[in-house]
Amino acid sequence: MTDRKDVFEGDKTFLPGIDIDLPLSIVQTRTCEQYIDCYSKAVKEAADQGDSQTAAVYCFLQIICTFGLSLDTPATPFMPMWSSPAEGKRSLVPSDLTRNDIDAVRILAKQTSDPALRARLHDVLWETGLLSLRRVVLADQRLQLPSYGPTVPVWRSESPALLFPSALSRADQRRA
Repeated sequence: MTDRKDVFEGDKTFLPGIDIDLPLSIVQTRTCEQYIDCYSKAVKEAADQGDSQTAAVYCFLQIICTFGLSLDTPATPFMPMWSSPAEGKRSLVPSDLTRNDIDAVRILAKQTSDPALRARLHDVLWETGLLSLRRVVLADQRLQLPSYGPTVPVWRSESPALLFPSALSRADQRRA
């Protein structure tokens, strides 16, 4: 097994001080696909100002926003946005992230107030097996996210007894 390089090249201790929603303020359509350009511009601006930590965070979020959704394949909900089989190259997917990257995703997921970005970050945690339904709370509300179709139910409950006994993260499901 080869050691993978961290995708997030910044220092996690700087994450709480960076406004990750700021670059998204100019977007009218709230989808991760629209956020790619916003974060690309923010990376350049931060780098031009000599702020390497902010540039690293925005670059990491830009990469996460490029994870391609595959709604037709529930077993593999993310696919590379691009690939070049002849060269053996492709864009990244959640399984390419390291433990350090996932720790950064966990911090960023708590930090954003943007619903589409928060959903993407939690999807990445789910897909990597670090978010399970035992941590999700049951409620009777629906979240509208254009990139996920008309409605996505959001479940909330303080009682673990209300959760299904088979409530497993994706990694748990693969192991079963």
